[in-house]
Amino acid sequence: MRFVIQLRPHQQEVFGLMRQHSKMLTVAPTSAGKSIMMIADAKHRFSTESNQTILVVAPKLVLCQQLSDEFEKFIDNVHILHIHSGETKHTRITDSLELAYWHEKTEGNKLIFTTYHSLNKIVRAELDIDVVYLDECHNAVNGRFFDAVEAISKTAKNFYSLTATPKFSQVASKPGNNNAEVFGYKIHSVKAPELLLNGSILPPMTSVIEVGSSRDKETAHERDFYTLCDTIFNEDDMNKVLVVAPNTKVMMKMLSETSFMEEMHDNGYEVLHITSKLGAYVGKRKVSRTEFLDMLSAYGADPNRKFVVLHIGILTEGISVPGIQSCIFLRQQNFISTVQSIGRCIRVNPDDTDR
Repeated sequence: MRFVIQLRPHQQEVFGLMRQHSKMLTVAPTSAGKSIMMIADAKHRFSTESNQTILVVAPKLVLCQQLSDEFEKFIDNVHILHIHSGETKHTRITDSLELAYWHEKTEGNKLIFTTYHSLNKIVRAELDIDVVYLDECHNAVNGRFFDAVEAISKTAKNFYSLTATPKFSQVASKPGNNNAEVFGYKIHSVKAPELLLNGSILPPMTSVIEVGSSRDKETAHERDFYTLCDTIFNEDDMNKVLVVAPNTKVMMKMLSETSFMEEMHDNGYEVLHITSKLGAYVGKRKVSRTEFLDMLSAYGADPNRKFVVLHIGILTEGISVPGIQSCIFLRQQNFISTVQSIGRCIRVNPDDTDR
């Protein structure tokens, strides 16, 4: 089954600008539908020209996999390849020579997904790339990745960057998303008030929970247990909750040394958690990241399902977590991570989106 793309006004505007500019930076709030902007452009190009190569770059493996699934819903006349160390149902290559050989021998349209960490492999393969989409492109200015990003920008025919939280630099020697030679002279900004007015996103509401005792390293997991139970069971809109945990050690101690799992289960909640170190779990069962995302999507779409999903940072940027109502912060984050996390719970309910 192939899905039909229906663009909202701001998405249609970006789609039109991509016809006019070969390089462009798009700044749009989280939940503005940046994935659909990329997909619509890619689908149009694949339908009008043959033997196109399109590259999609994401900051994290789990987002790379989710983007691949989203593109596949709308595009079928294409060979899909992944360049990273993670799991995927598609062909995966990690060697630059093998990549160059695959690209040369594969006829027809090609869609390649990679992470910023693996982008240098594509640079070394010296591929002829028609279009590049940099998702969450504030990551592109990181010193570890910028050389590869700059190299791809110089050789790709079209180069589009998208983010909700751009990093601009006022120093010529320091990379920034305002580097026009890399990211383009055209900067298009989608304003959040516009999206609120047309129903694309919801206005976030903030609630500060005061706890009655101090939080120290030895009892941090117990403090988090009481804080989460008190918040989830007593605050409004807590059927589907995303929790930003302080770190892997404290999170796992809370899950294993307190009755958090039992309390959630007794109150009708399922517990999911994912970390880069230990992987993904649904309850006490370890699952692949692909299965984790599939179950998270299914749980989010089910109005009768209650769940809590804990993570450290994997689900912060770009990840679509349908149905999430609330986000609980158990640690301080920088501005970008905070904005990106809030973006997980200002998405419109899937039923309303369909309408």
